[in-house]
Amino acid sequence: MVIRSCLTIVFDGSFYKAILECHNGKDYSVASVILGSSEPKISLILKLVNNDYQRFHFHHVTDKTMY
Repeated sequence: MVIRSCLTIVFDGSFYKAILECHNGKDYSVASVILGSSEPKISLILKLVNNDYQRFHFHHVTDKTMY
């Protein structure tokens, strides 16, 4: 099984957010975490992905027409 993930950092005008999308061929899920109001450093992003992955609460999409 191949799982593809994409991490995107966005600024919504007030806060930076990390958005993580996962595809495993048939399922799609997405999660986001607020990083704060200042631009996140690479060290924070790496810590989030490598050590604090449990902070992401994934929402699974069952309708395949959405992706």
